[in-house]
Amino acid sequence: MRKLKFSIKRLREIGWSLWNPICLSQCPFDWCGEPYEDEYDTYLSRAAAMIHNGADDSKIVAYLYCIEAEYMGLTEEPISDEYRQKLAAVPFAIRKEVFPTLH
Repeated sequence: MRKLKFSIKRLREIGWSLWNPICLSQCPFDWCGEPYEDEYDTYLSRAAAMIHNGADDSKIVAYLYCIEAEYMGLTEEPISDEYRQKLAAVPFAIRKEVFPTLH
């Protein structure tokens, strides 16, 4: 099995500008060069792998929400339609900008 290759910088740009659940940076690009710039790498890399392996956006949204609720302890409320749309921007951007041949 070959290792999945993608631009971690581009993935970080998407994560920090569209997701950023714990709000370490208020500006989408203030994270560059900071010791916490890799804070979301594991989660975003997993989302990218899921997309690459054919998962639909609803699965990625559920995954990101689960990370927030279960691992980060940010929310336990049912996901609102508005927030679901915000999360849906993440897999959309990954498909478009990290894996443009998949969409």
